[in-house]
Formats: sequence, C-alpha cells, structure tokens
Amino acid sequence: MLFAEHKAHGLENILEDDTEEANIARLHFDPTRQLVLEQLDWGFARARFQGVKVNTTSVGTPHLTVALQRPPNTLRVRQVTRCDHPVEFLSENVIWVADDAETLVHITRDEREISLFPPIARTAMVYHLAHHFVLAFSRSLNRSNQMLDNFYRTMAMAEETEALGRFNGPAYGGSTDQAAHDYVTWGYR
Repeated sequence: MLFAEHKAHGLENILEDDTEEANIARLHFDPTRQLVLEQLDWGFARARFQGVKVNTTSVGTPHLTVALQRPPNTLRVRQVTRCDHPVEFLSENVIWVADDAETLVHITRDEREISLFPPIARTAMVYHLAHHFVLAFSRSLNRSNQMLDNFYRTMAMAEETEALGRFNGPAYGGSTDQAAHDYVTWGYR
C-alpha cells in the first residue's frame, strides 16, 4: 500500500504492514514523533510536577547545586518555576537548581499515543515521514525539500494555534487589576 493511502487511514496503520514503506516508517517514526513533540510546547503533552529533591553523587555547577528528580516520561524540561516566576536550571539526568525552595517542573511528556496528538501535529509527522519516503524511494532532493517545507509551514501554523492556548495576559489589554476595578465600580459613582 502506498504512503499516500496510509495518510488517509492514520499513522498507526502504516507501522503494521510488511512492506518496504512500513520498514522505512518504522525506522523514522519514533524520531519524527519526538522531533514534533520537542519543537513546540504542545498543550496535549504539557505537564507540571512538584520538584522532588534527590541525593546524588554528581555535581551540577557552582551556583546550581540542588538536584531535583526528573519527572517520569519526560522528553524535555521546558521550565522550572517558583511562585510562577522562572528560575535558572540545568537539565541532565537530574534537574539542577540553585536552592531547595518549592518549585514546579514544566515538561513535555514523551507521549507515544498518537491518537492524543492534534490533527496538525499528525499532519506535521506525515510531512516529515514523507520527506524520508521521498529520499528512500524516488531520491528526489527537490521533492524531499518540498516535504520539509510543508513540515516547517505546518509547524509554524501549529505554533500559532498552540500560542493561543498559552496566552496568560488580559484579553482586552490594560491591567487585570484595572479591569476588575472598572467592573466593580461601573455604574456606582
């Protein structure tokens, strides 16, 4: 079955065939999935955990001396915060921070369930996998570059969509305090 036909059926089906296309897909599927997850702070793969201090014999840096446990199923540590303010950190096999005050670790989960990916993330994966298919079967660098361009355009559209979900400011400009004050005092002068 051709890759284009698999696109209509979903990404999961292509991995189960005994075709040459399925072999290429199995080879590149997991790295492509991880690439798509790491590129953006996807809402479906975002998680926060309370930082848990661990004892370790390794050493961080001179000013990052406290080791926190890396949350399970972590693909990427995005941020460490204390009281909603970012703090400096270094992510290795543990997460290094400056002190042992209470922190939240913001991560991208290593999500493996493709049905949880939004359609735009699956589309990006299809374009990136298509890039590998073109190189393997037609050896057309121009067509491969077209697939990569489609991948980057799709990821740019996804960034715009995901950014809307991360917006934390007031919806209509001005300060939140002023908007609350205007709401409470409206009509009572």
